[in-house]
Amino acid sequence: MLEHAALPIPGEVFADPSQIRQNPGVKALIRRSRSFGFALFAAMMAIYVGFFLLVAFAPGLLGTANALFGSVGYLLVFAMFVIAWALTWFYLRRTSRVLEPMAANALNQVRASLSKPEGAR
Repeated sequence: MLEHAALPIPGEVFADPSQIRQNPGVKALIRRSRSFGFALFAAMMAIYVGFFLLVAFAPGLLGTANALFGSVGYLLVFAMFVIAWALTWFYLRRTSRVLEPMAANALNQVRASLSKPEGAR
């Protein structure tokens, strides 16, 4: 994230990380990033746990013949890979369209707050 902002600006002042975390833009970025990451994590874990529950409690279903993949089990494993790739694509798309602009905005807010004299608002 923020590849374009990795280089320091000449004369840039570095702040205490706790001060940066108090910035409203940074707080919003952290909140949105964590909630989005947790939602994708929960979705993938539900898929994996669901598959293992099928293996444990319905092995006959997984062995049912399927003309395209040989069995339902192979079909579900293939579907898990496709879903993992789709969620990765969705994550990258969402990050570049939503989180990157938020990060750039938060960085500008932090830089602006650091350039202000002490005590000024």
